[in-house]
Amino acid sequence: MRKFIIQAVILIALVCPLSSCKKFVRVDPPTNVLLGTAVYSNDGGAIAALSSVYARMATFNTMQYSRAMGYSSDEFNNFSTNSNDIQFFTNGLLTNNAYVKGFWNDAYFYIYQANALLEGLQKSPGVSAKVNTQLQGEAKFIRAFYYYYLVNQFGDVPLVTSTDYATNALMPRTPALDVVKQIIADLKDAEANLSNNYLGGDAITTTTEKLRPTKAAARFLLSRTYLYQKDWANAEAAATAVISTGVYSLVTADLTKVMQKNSIEAIWQVSTNSTFNTNEGYYFVALSTPAYISLSTSLLNAFEPNDKRRTNWVGSINVGSTTYYYPYKYRIQNSTTVSEYVMVLRYAELFLLRAEAYAQQNKLTEAISDLNTIRTRAGLPLLPSSLTQTQLLAAIEQEHRIEMFSEWGDRWLFLKRTSRVDAIMSVYAPTKGTTWNSNWSLYPIPVNEITNDPNMKQNSGY
Repeated sequence: MRKFIIQAVILIALVCPLSSCKKFVRVDPPTNVLLGTAVYSNDGGAIAALSSVYARMATFNTMQYSRAMGYSSDEFNNFSTNSNDIQFFTNGLLTNNAYVKGFWNDAYFYIYQANALLEGLQKSPGVSAKVNTQLQGEAKFIRAFYYYYLVNQFGDVPLVTSTDYATNALMPRTPALDVVKQIIADLKDAEANLSNNYLGGDAITTTTEKLRPTKAAARFLLSRTYLYQKDWANAEAAATAVISTGVYSLVTADLTKVMQKNSIEAIWQVSTNSTFNTNEGYYFVALSTPAYISLSTSLLNAFEPNDKRRTNWVGSINVGSTTYYYPYKYRIQNSTTVSEYVMVLRYAELFLLRAEAYAQQNKLTEAISDLNTIRTRAGLPLLPSSLTQTQLLAAIEQEHRIEMFSEWGDRWLFLKRTSRVDAIMSVYAPTKGTTWNSNWSLYPIPVNEITNDPNMKQNSGY
């Protein structure tokens, strides 16, 4: 895949010179080769165009999702003096927050590129049918993936499905439920088009590298999205479709290996930085007093006794008389030998998603079984079969919190999806020095988007 990444970096330079990559909904008239039919005259050009998206992801700080949304919830303590971090930690975001702007801009960059790829592939006869189908599936998956985060972070957002800059520049916000419908439609198309196997740089040859999405990745994200819709039956079916393949399994012998590249638990990973493996490892692993985050006392106290996840996924360092605890799922802080990739979609989460879908349908026995799969791996006693639905939903929240901590803002998104955010944060926010406002469950629309688009309206409370 290396030669395609090199080509992709060149394409990024053409697509996104530093002076012009500031507005991703209000896109200026394209004058670059990415949208030209010449790019799609053969398989190699089309693959390089898609690889430009992966190359961007390879340099993008994926850790920011975990850090910022972890600040928003009850996962992290803050040690940063940066105003952007402080605003997230105190749930006091300003409309010019750089991380908020980054979430918005980067998501719409990927969405714009996905739209450009889809338009180019549909117009050009030069790409072979097999590669064309695969690349369309990947483009729709990428578009769905970033809309999933946009709608969770901001609520109603512009639904951009073309590269028509004149239309995009004046788009209003689309109701969140309509955006979710588009996510589901894209993921269904992706599921139909993507390969069951992991493919290499030519989009044809199979590989052990899990760096391109597959049918399993599309089904995984469908399960999450159906839960957002409270479509419990389809959420269950999508999760089961992946679990039943028998392709993936939980890491059981050594939990320190879960985040390794091409882990048996990985459904989709991103290779972000060959200099120090992952941004998560580089910024989260503390070698002295933390520069950014440590794990909150609330999270540490939530672990049950003898939980292997506490032993293997929480690191600590003593500085003087103070002990700091940090996420240690990623073990490599700084090394040029790449042994870890960023985990984007992980097999264990599917049992939690399906357990929630089961429980909401009152299939309590099945839900308990899925939770016990996760608890057994953690070395914890089995849950009793006598749990009520209410008790079981509380147990699912607990397992989500412990299993998925520090991963892509899972705790924050779970609390929002299950309407638990006000109950939790009204109690926890005062410990961070603020009084919770229910408007804060959504992030503000970046101020420049409000300024540039007369049809763009701000979220309440900002």
